[in-house]
Amino acid sequence: VVAALESGISFDGPGGKVTTQKNHHLTKNVFIGESKADGQFKILKEYKDVVGEPFLKGTFK
Repeated sequence: VVAALESGISFDGPGGKVTTQKNHHLTKNVFIGESKADGQFKILKEYKDVVGEPFLKGTFK
């Protein structure tokens, strides 16, 4: 399993392509949205191929 994760395996998820990185984090699309009265979501902003990072930049000093 670890070797597969570190190989950069990709698959099509509900939100688009998902790719694993060698650090076991993911590269994927991220969506900002709001819920509507009918239970659906209105997508307000979409960020393509966001690279996962182990820590948020500027969080730890």
